[in-house]
Amino acid sequence: MRLFPVAVTLALVSSLTACVSTAVRQENRDQTGKFDGQWTLNYVMTKGEIRSGLYEFRCNEDKGSLELRIKDGEISGDLVSEQPTYVDQSGHIYFVSATTSGGFSMDDPGSYDSGSRILMNIDLQQTTGTGKMVFALGRGNAGCPGTLTLTKHGS
Repeated sequence: MRLFPVAVTLALVSSLTACVSTAVRQENRDQTGKFDGQWTLNYVMTKGEIRSGLYEFRCNEDKGSLELRIKDGEISGDLVSEQPTYVDQSGHIYFVSATTSGGFSMDDPGSYDSGSRILMNIDLQQTTGTGKMVFALGRGNAGCPGTLTLTKHGS
């Protein structure tokens, strides 16, 4: 599976769940221009089995890249968001989007089928960034984990 054509989500990876993050509001976006430019986001999802509550996720190995653009603190590019996505002044990005393509299969003990989404939580520096992701079930935060690295073009 390639994430390129898939709607992608930037949010706090809650399989690492201690905290919950929220989307950066437009009025809180970075307007200094320090993050503006073209970025490449590389992702790696690891193969394995994850148990969460009643669900068992069989995670597929996957890796690839997405191209992003940041202008005036707003993010565009290969990510398809449910709402506009922004980077804040400290370089934090939170993104949420539904997807119809799965990065996992699962044992479903009931008829719970509300789709899936990818959650990403990213922290940028001026020219690089790191983050975590999870391919999650429905509106929950449990699912298949992955890691993210970002590099700003021309850096």
